[in-house]
Amino acid sequence: MLSGGAELLVLSVVGLCVLDFFELETGAHVWTSLARGPEVVRVRVLPARPGLSPAAAVREHLERQAAFDEAARHGGALPPNPAALLPVVRRIRFDPPRRQGRAAPIEIEDYAMGYAEAAQVRSLSQALAPLWLLRMSREDVA
Repeated sequence: MLSGGAELLVLSVVGLCVLDFFELETGAHVWTSLARGPEVVRVRVLPARPGLSPAAAVREHLERQAAFDEAARHGGALPPNPAALLPVVRRIRFDPPRRQGRAAPIEIEDYAMGYAEAAQVRSLSQALAPLWLLRMSREDVA
């Protein structure tokens, strides 16, 4: 578990069909709970570049952000904003159960898959499992 509120997190996940599976995660994920205000998490799923470590990906992102900020301060032509808010792809409202082993209500709206559900679950992963199974069954039709 992360502590201290991470600003940027890079995961390197490589394998057969990984990009196809996770590409629908690209966008803004809105998390809400009764205990705090909404939290927007920007997700970008990119193809793995040979030799690019997660640390190097962070450095590249920070360099692009610095270039954007500098151009914005000086009023020049703006390069693409690496922190631009993307369309909302999922909304989740969930307050984890107060007691271990108990269920709590969750609401999920996945706009990329056209999926919505309200359920009682013990964990977020329990609620996402049916959505991921549905995603694995999708077929792209040309």
